[in-house]
Amino acid sequence: MKSSTGLARTSDPIIATLVRRRKEVGLPQQVVAERAGISRRALVSIEGGNDCTLSTLRALCGALGVTLQTSVRDGASHPVPAPSFRSAAEMSTYQEDRELAEAMHVQSMSPAELSNWLATGWDRLQKQADALYAEVDRPATHSSRHFRTIADKNRFDEDQELQFAVAVAMRNHPARPTHQ
Repeated sequence: MKSSTGLARTSDPIIATLVRRRKEVGLPQQVVAERAGISRRALVSIEGGNDCTLSTLRALCGALGVTLQTSVRDGASHPVPAPSFRSAAEMSTYQEDRELAEAMHVQSMSPAELSNWLATGWDRLQKQADALYAEVDRPATHSSRHFRTIADKNRFDEDQELQFAVAVAMRNHPARPTHQ
């Protein structure tokens, strides 16, 4: 059944978004199906409201050059609270698991998904770096420095990075007066 906009009616907002995107970019079903590695008949079925696997959904997103992003929410549509940790080791293990999951996800991306993911991630990181640099006064740099060894240069660079990190931390979390 079609809506007044000419789009297939589906109760799934993800599929409705993919159908809308396919029509926006003017791609016929056959082209999208070929790019996703499925038959046109399967795509028609999915667009008509039938279920598909997560891998097929990812392939369709890649064929249309969109990224599938997910978030976990509880029944009241509130974000799930961040986990708490009993130790640094527990936090480290959690972070390692998250990084591994992200790496596995990146490896499973189509070239279009990967390109979009890189562009989005780079833009976000660049904005964060720009915000940090704007908040902290950096010492004037000298026009040139000469080091006897590469180890001396590396130590200098590490010192500069540490000074910057401390300045950022102090800016974001000013020292509180202690009461004696």
